[in-house]
Amino acid sequence: MSASPGPADRTNQAGLLVLVAIAYALAQLVFCALHMGLGWDETVYVSQVSPHVLTEYFSPPRARGITFLAAPVVQVTTATVAIRLYMILLASGGLIIAYWPWLSLLRARIVALAALLLTGLWVVQFYGSQVMPNLYVAYGAVAATGCFLRLVLGIGGRRSSLIGLGTALAFMTLMRPPDALFLAVTLIVAGLAVRAWRQGTVLVTIAGGTAAGLVPWLAESWARFGGPLERLRLSGHTEGGMGFHPGAIWLEIKALNGPALCRPCSVRMHHPELTLWWFALPVVAGIGVWIAVRTGRRAVAVLATAAGIALSLSYFLTLQYAAPRFLIPMYALLVLPVGIAIDALIDSAPAGSRRHRLVAGGLLAALALQLFSQNLVLRHRVSDQQKARNGTLALARELHSLGVKAPCVLAGDQSPFVGYYAGCATAATSGDNPYAGHATILSVARRACAMAVLASAGHHPTYLTGWSRRPFTVHGAHWTIYLPPRPPACGRTDIS
Repeated sequence: MSASPGPADRTNQAGLLVLVAIAYALAQLVFCALHMGLGWDETVYVSQVSPHVLTEYFSPPRARGITFLAAPVVQVTTATVAIRLYMILLASGGLIIAYWPWLSLLRARIVALAALLLTGLWVVQFYGSQVMPNLYVAYGAVAATGCFLRLVLGIGGRRSSLIGLGTALAFMTLMRPPDALFLAVTLIVAGLAVRAWRQGTVLVTIAGGTAAGLVPWLAESWARFGGPLERLRLSGHTEGGMGFHPGAIWLEIKALNGPALCRPCSVRMHHPELTLWWFALPVVAGIGVWIAVRTGRRAVAVLATAAGIALSLSYFLTLQYAAPRFLIPMYALLVLPVGIAIDALIDSAPAGSRRHRLVAGGLLAALALQLFSQNLVLRHRVSDQQKARNGTLALARELHSLGVKAPCVLAGDQSPFVGYYAGCATAATSGDNPYAGHATILSVARRACAMAVLASAGHHPTYLTGWSRRPFTVHGAHWTIYLPPRPPACGRTDIS
């Protein structure tokens, strides 16, 4: 492998990475419906900073980082297309920022190829335009790991790398504190394990950046949940009981091609023939590490791989459900040693030779096949989500036709999601929402201006005795809308 490029060469060759970012943006514009409504999690995040909608309940496991990122656009508008375009711009620009430090560690074409492999995944294209934190966790992890390596290997400007390391970890912690802690521990262990890497300033920067990003989470923990330990306890309860669940890796494999959230994960695997790349990923990454060791790039490949694995552990070992987006940070780091392996294969044959043409042709064919197969999955997932989210909009319109309009309160199945579009505050039938419980719902119904309870197929709330039932079917999903037995006196419009 050739020597690392110098600053001028790196700037010139960064055009490859920029081209990948542009292609990523175009792919989202073409294949990810800009008019697709916000998902449940998105409505929660957006409602925290939007002055145009009611604030939804923010549960203990969530972090505020993505709400800060989305704030500039949702302060101005609730238009879905505007939000999607804004997030596409952030996702594409973030790709360049995340992989920029690696241009001084690896050849530009390796970095660009890694970025292309990442953004070619359906899950990365699907979530690029959405107000969700996982992609930005990945960006923070890639940037932090790259800046750390620049520091300990003495490559590039030290001051800029220290600022980049601290900023990336703070940003990542704002997005998802547990993931950032996994990475911070990995970097600290690496910094202590390798004698030449034991630099106090670097270790302090890791700890300081992580601590800075943790401040909002800690402040909210004391303000709303009784402290960090109590918040962690409540988070575990919300997540269904966190613990040692090694079977979660099988759940992630089952959910690889969807659904977007596999909870409970009792579905069969969709398109198993399109999951072969997932099993090839660790093999090719391992080959990349082996090649890097032989060519003087051991530190770069080994740490990228270790960091990627560390970011997957909590999802593989502690949860009892799965979502494809959880593994985006792992992919974002593992594609780097994969890029090393592919680059070495290209260089294994003399340029212009028949063997070189065969190798290049084979790699192009494999890449095209991977991108095509991922696009097939993407189109299925976009179609499914469009139907589901259109169903939510239809439910909101049906509620309006029944007189359940703002100011109103909604409870029952998917009430926060539907309530966002119906303009209703929400109560909960169960869970960690403080406005939860049958007695609470009945109490709210006696004083709300308008009230309804949603029940999906198979749910029959027996505590709603005397309430009228209005069946409603949309896209094959059956719902029952329960309305109070008499028009309530129009009192307070909130549920506090």
